[in-house]
Amino acid sequence: MKRLLKGVARLSAQMVEKTCSSELISWQILKSLVLSAFISGLALFFFLISIVDLNRVHELLDYKPPLPSRVYDRKNRLITEFFKEHRAMVSENEIPAHLIQAFVATEDNHFYTHYGLDLQAVLRAFLINLQSGSVKQGGSTITQQLAKVILTNRSRTYTRKAKEAVMAIYLEMLRPKIDILIMYFNQIYFGHGNYGIKAASRFYFKKDIKEISIAEAAILASLPSAPNRFSPFKNPRGSLNRMSHVLLKMIDMGFITKEQAISEFSKIQEY
Repeated sequence: MKRLLKGVARLSAQMVEKTCSSELISWQILKSLVLSAFISGLALFFFLISIVDLNRVHELLDYKPPLPSRVYDRKNRLITEFFKEHRAMVSENEIPAHLIQAFVATEDNHFYTHYGLDLQAVLRAFLINLQSGSVKQGGSTITQQLAKVILTNRSRTYTRKAKEAVMAIYLEMLRPKIDILIMYFNQIYFGHGNYGIKAASRFYFKKDIKEISIAEAAILASLPSAPNRFSPFKNPRGSLNRMSHVLLKMIDMGFITKEQAISEFSKIQEY
């Protein structure tokens, strides 16, 4: 019996020793992997810095998008316009708060807290793309979208996304959030040849941007991701469904109440 107990004790000690040794090896492997990933990430970052022309970010600060050429008669009445991109520039004091809120709720929930990148959105997009085997979801912030439209080509590749991320971070270092929003609102495409939120407001609702309602702001916020698919002219039902989604997002983020959303939805249905 004593011999058996000693054997059991010896065997237990050996098992504990092996377990500790195994855990130590696993921990060392994990540390090595983390260190390797960190070094690789750092090397990639500096490589991207070396190939991305950050001077183009500075060009953005003085960027003036093309505007229509207008022809007036002798009484200063507009006769016609010539343009490649139909656009009207908007300033900070023209944009109602609920319009900004609609875009933040739809395009970039963490716009006011991130520094150009939304890591949660990037991770979510990475997992979806990994499962699909191709780039299906971007996870881009408003700042990244601005960088994509103005500063890089629009190919859906990981290299382009990486360049876009570096530019977005640098852009946020140079400009406050409101400036980034104004540049975004003046540049983004809204369908039917309209560029910029002001031109889109006039085209879809025959209204000045200051007069846009919450529901109309929700419709405008739904357009940049798919201007043709969610156009209220081409696809009224799809546009209405997408507007409902934006209103729900605005409720979820505390921008509007359920009562406001119901009221706004009813007005659009009547309209």
